[in-house]
Amino acid sequence: MAGEAFAPPGAGDADTVVCTAGPWAHLYHYWREISGQRYRIIRDVRTTAWSPYLAQEWLAAPLVRPGDLLVCPSEFTRAFYRRLFPHVTPANSCVLYPLAEHLPPPVDRMPGTRLRVGYLGRLADDKNVLAVLQLGHELHRRADVELHFAGPFYPPGGAVGSPAALVEAAVRAGLPADRIHYHGNLPYRQIGSFFARIDVLYFPAVSGIESFGRVLAEAGCAGLPVVATDYAASPELVPAGNLVPVRYREIRAQPLTSPFSFGAPDTMAAADRVLAGPQALDPSRHPRYAPASFLGLFGAGASALPAEPFVPTASVQAFLDGLTVTGLAPRPVADSLAHCAAQLRLMRGLLHPRAAMRLGAVARLLPCLPGDRMLQRVARERVLAANPPAVLRNAVAAARHVGFDPRATLAVPAATASGR
Repeated sequence: MAGEAFAPPGAGDADTVVCTAGPWAHLYHYWREISGQRYRIIRDVRTTAWSPYLAQEWLAAPLVRPGDLLVCPSEFTRAFYRRLFPHVTPANSCVLYPLAEHLPPPVDRMPGTRLRVGYLGRLADDKNVLAVLQLGHELHRRADVELHFAGPFYPPGGAVGSPAALVEAAVRAGLPADRIHYHGNLPYRQIGSFFARIDVLYFPAVSGIESFGRVLAEAGCAGLPVVATDYAASPELVPAGNLVPVRYREIRAQPLTSPFSFGAPDTMAAADRVLAGPQALDPSRHPRYAPASFLGLFGAGASALPAEPFVPTASVQAFLDGLTVTGLAPRPVADSLAHCAAQLRLMRGLLHPRAAMRLGAVARLLPCLPGDRMLQRVARERVLAANPPAVLRNAVAAARHVGFDPRATLAVPAATASGR
């Protein structure tokens, strides 16, 4: 990913090139244009309100040809991109993801004397990790409960950026310290053992980058009930009775270079749903999550699955209706090609083994650095040659470098009722 050929030089007219490994599919479109080839391109998106994947679609838009296909992980994600980009249509997009083959198998839960509520994933503000502690406090008033956490702290050293800080925050929220258990940032093969230690998983995220919620599918496949916010793809992956109303907050011109939260869950409602005994649902059994469905794209040229009507919940619809993102106006083909070429030059420099080349690339980023911690981190890493992959953070830098700086605004009621 250093700016070399992004498509096979010998690709023929009947071939299909797949880019599902990061927000760089526009570079495959760029290579097709400058090489004069005619192969199909299948690309995907894995986040929503985040600049690298939005940049991918912004730059690919004038280069998309008949037969190209966008793969989305959820109906919500497809609705999100269709709202923002006119070039995304039902005919050139589909919803599927070959996840099921890699999900944890069903587990037998270990017996316990307390109600055990778990959280798995990044312990971060945009994931509303503090809402888990608020739920624990409310449940502690009504039941004998303990909270179990697993995942990386993000950012490390923040307000809840370490195990000790997590316990301190729990005590401030009114929970006894001995009710908090942190299991570490578990290797993927140990997720099943974590699920076996809890009775219900809580997913309070209203993150701007939410598109699927892999942990929802993982828990469902393992037979574990999930209580989740009525936002993004959660209504597609958990039973309706397990959804928690969301209190959206007004957002004005929010930069999309780092994750942030669009709102917070209703803690009282979440506690009610946990105590009511939520049901488990395994979404991975749907044919759209089978590898055969993904492989079918190559021969059929489109998803072989019949289209299903998408009826969002009231909460999801309120979010989609209230969202606007500036900076996405389509550009001419020539501009897109020039931007792609500029990105390639920058990436070659940022990832170059010679310090002088990296410094030159960082110098080109200098106008973008003030006030943006993500880009400042990219610059530090490139100067020191630390964390060489850093693909996603580099993608943020590459987008800003070509003048792509989208801003999100959300205008919705302060509280939105859950319901279909």
